Amino acid sequence: MVRFAQSRSGAVNVLAAEVAAAMAESVAAAMDEAGLDLTLSNTMALTSALGKALESVGRERECAVRQRRIERRTAWVEEQGLLTAAEAAQHLGLTPHELDTAQALDIIAPVDVPSDLRATSEHFTSESWRYYAPNLTLTPVDHARIAHGTLLTRTQASERLGVSLQVFDDLRMEQGIMPVAQSQAQGSSRSTLYRADVVDQLAGLVPQGGMRGRGKARAS
Repeated sequence: MVRFAQSRSGAVNVLAAEVAAAMAESVAAAMDEAGLDLTLSNTMALTSALGKALESVGRERECAVRQRRIERRTAWVEEQGLLTAAEAAQHLGLTPHELDTAQALDIIAPVDVPSDLRATSEHFTSESWRYYAPNLTLTPVDHARIAHGTLLTRTQASERLGVSLQVFDDLRMEQGIMPVAQSQAQGSSRSTLYRADVVDQLAGLVPQGGMRGRGKARAS
């Protein structure tokens, strides 16, 4: 690996010397026409501008390569009839959160994307999409495992039941439901977590209209 790196470095140095020699007279002539002298400051300005121009060309080429990869992957996905994560969740009757749980539990898994179509980054790009086979199915046991493994914040639990935070608090206290864990996102306060299957048990107790009592919701 070190020898390979040294070889590439040597090749770049040779190329740089050849390019510089070929360009030197042309650049000097252009400076003469512009009435500029070959001073150190002028040379540094030209070098800096050339570096920025090469960086720009590099970015443009990288974007072109990424775009071609996206287009080829899109065509492959359509040929295979694959589902996006959102489509797979809807197909299986899961929330996006539950889909992540199902994958974490190895109940489902995205398809293997051919190596030449894979994302170059795992984060922040449209190349990070996951795709799933269209024939995915879940058994009742799978659904139960997913619901048990999905942890919800107080807000997520109330939204799952379609009730206010106050109503959720009233229901969980009446039924003696306790949080199973706590989570803390960076820069935020701790949130208590509840198992989705336990939250679902409260669905039959939700009052008509999802309203109960008065007062402000308790803090998380």
